[in-house]
Amino acid sequence: HADEQVDPRVRGALEALNKATESVNATEKEVVLAEKARKYVFVRTAKQLEDLSVRLGKCIAKAQPYHLAVQVAKKKQLDAVECARAFEKACSEHVAAKEMMKPPPPPVGRQASFTKTTVKTTTTVTTTTTTTLLVESSADEGGSSTSSVVAKHGGAAALAAGGPAE
Repeated sequence: HADEQVDPRVRGALEALNKATESVNATEKEVVLAEKARKYVFVRTAKQLEDLSVRLGKCIAKAQPYHLAVQVAKKKQLDAVECARAFEKACSEHVAAKEMMKPPPPPVGRQASFTKTTVKTTTTVTTTTTTTLLVESSADEGGSSTSSVVAKHGGAAALAAGGPAE
């Protein structure tokens, strides 16, 4: 068969077929090398991610109490603001009640008679955080008054006594 002459049209097609086969073989080698590189990168990256998860898992476990404490602190701060608003409201209601309890001024030309009468008002404000503010005031007809505030929170009580109120 080597002695036979090949038709020039077939020879051109055979050469083109050989070049295409060589190109396919080279491309297959590249695909195999790329697959090996992908597997290597995948295994190396998986190992790195596993190492990171172990290291960061320890960090997260160490930082978790801090973040929980921050959440609790924010809630306590909001509760404190709510209690302060309730206290301010109770104080303004107390001042309004004291104003209502003041005796009227004596009419012009009449002599004022002062009899000592004690008026006691009590205002209780309860908030959702079981803080109770008890505002007590005493006033006599002479215009002097005393007030005290008792704040009860979870069974503990704090007393702040005030002098004459305006």
